[in-house]
Amino acid sequence: MLSGTLTGWIYLQNPAALYTWYDDFVTLVDKASNGRPNILLLGDFNINLLVPQRAWESTFTILGFKQLIKDPTRVTETSTTLLDHIYVSEKSRVLSACNLKVAISDHDGVCCSWALRADKSNRKNQHTTILFRSFKHFNKDAFLADLSTIDFQSVYNCANPDDSLAEWYRLFLGVLDQHAPLRERRVKQAQLPPWLTKEIRDAMALRDELKQNKNFVTFRAQRNRVQYLVREAKKNLFKKMIENK
Repeated sequence: MLSGTLTGWIYLQNPAALYTWYDDFVTLVDKASNGRPNILLLGDFNINLLVPQRAWESTFTILGFKQLIKDPTRVTETSTTLLDHIYVSEKSRVLSACNLKVAISDHDGVCCSWALRADKSNRKNQHTTILFRSFKHFNKDAFLADLSTIDFQSVYNCANPDDSLAEWYRLFLGVLDQHAPLRERRVKQAQLPPWLTKEIRDAMALRDELKQNKNFVTFRAQRNRVQYLVREAKKNLFKKMIENK
């Protein structure tokens, strides 16, 4: 863990297993992130980004990742490839990224400079925003009706599986964007703590309302209930994390 950032190193040993590995990778990120907004992944992915990799690009784009390395990381007499990558979920924290030409293997090393804290002098002028899909006016029947009109034949017309997957994403997300469009919203923090459940938030709102109305007898009882709920939620979360290692 790097100052609230989940940092990981990945090595893809068998590129031939890519199509099943994509799903495993998404599952891994979902489980490991555990609600953390900032993720930094480095490693030898064995996926050459100097040639189109549409399925892989769709995969890490859906996860909200940006890839930082642009130059080849392995150069031989017969090939030039970009196999070593750096993925970040919050590019604004990256000050720089580069290849290291001095390495003990035939691959260049890759590195980036990561900003742990923003400049205090500018922090008051900065706002935290999140990107989310708005389901406020989502109509399931209308969404399914529009989706049923999409001709997915173009997916099957692609000769390359990567192109087929990318085409499917393009068609599906085009309909989804109409019914559940992406929105940007300012928030106090990018991600709520995983222990902060809806029950606790509702209890906190009631506590604050009682305090504002100067109903101090009921307020103290509700305040104690909130403290109990928070302690139990944190205890259960940490217990689960230990059990799952």
